[in-house]
Amino acid sequence: MVCVAAVSALAVFCVACAPNTQVRINISEDSITLGLGEVYELAAAATGGYEIVWSSSDESVATVTQQGEVTAVAGGQAEITASAASANAVCTVTVDPILLKGERRLVWNDEFDGDALDGSKWGYQLGVQDTYGSSQGPVYWGNNELQYYTQDAVSVEDGMLTITAAKEEMPSGREYSSGRILTRDKFSFTYGYIEARISMPDEAGMWPAFWMLPQPSGTDNDNNEYGWWAANGEIDIVEAKGRLESVTDHTLHYGNKGSSTYSSGHGYLEDTIADWHVYGLEWTEEYIAWFIDGAEVYRVAGSVWWTESADKSENPAAPFDKDFYILINLAVGGNYDGGTRPSAEFEEAALKVDYVRVYQ
Repeated sequence: MVCVAAVSALAVFCVACAPNTQVRINISEDSITLGLGEVYELAAAATGGYEIVWSSSDESVATVTQQGEVTAVAGGQAEITASAASANAVCTVTVDPILLKGERRLVWNDEFDGDALDGSKWGYQLGVQDTYGSSQGPVYWGNNELQYYTQDAVSVEDGMLTITAAKEEMPSGREYSSGRILTRDKFSFTYGYIEARISMPDEAGMWPAFWMLPQPSGTDNDNNEYGWWAANGEIDIVEAKGRLESVTDHTLHYGNKGSSTYSSGHGYLEDTIADWHVYGLEWTEEYIAWFIDGAEVYRVAGSVWWTESADKSENPAAPFDKDFYILINLAVGGNYDGGTRPSAEFEEAALKVDYVRVYQ
């Protein structure tokens, strides 16, 4: 007669003919999560000197050697079992395909899988100017933009964020509605890799943007230790002029308070900005680089940027050495494209985002 009992990662083998003899297996982990290609070494030991035999319930997801070395092969879940005699101990391995980007690990993301914007991750900016604490930003967002931002312009459905700009009578004499969201006070980071899969509207007068600003250190609007824009920096991961359907812009703003020195490069697509592309940015102390679909399109060395608020010889990474938060918006008109307006026939256009991911 043989009976087997298992509690957590402890397996017990009972032998009726030797009632005082038990085989116990201790395994180092009950569960682990790995990124694609990641290797993790499990350990297990059995009482009585029994040899451990390792096996995987699904080798298409995770393999294991007889030394307990687990390799993540594909997304999914597999049980890694350590066996000795008739006793077993199990570690559940979950392989997450998005967990790693090179040597960096996912620290924040939104896959937009719900039916509404996640308020724990994002906030809204509304109207014609930013209000933060006791201060207000410049009217019409400092760029003579034509839209009035509303919460209704932002939707999440079918695994996708959509920001819709529409022609309609709005407060403050605005002729268009649209949306703008941000992670200020909810998530910000310094250094790493950020990317989003985006489809942008290729219509004249549209100004879609995926970008970052410095997390405020107090309640002064958009200010940190370096003061106000542009001495505290701005990172434009991607923005586009809707009328230029195959061109993207990638820009850093820095320099003096109240005015901008900037470095800007372009991406040139084989199709259009309305097609889906992954726009990424690698941010380090030494450089900032922009990517489209994994290919680098522009780079700025740290020796180029500066701020009037810090001595370059003492703080060479300033102002891009502080936490920045994320913004996504769809502006209408404005100075960016020389005041280009939508056509008379324009009714609505949409910026769509599949996901946003940050790795460090």
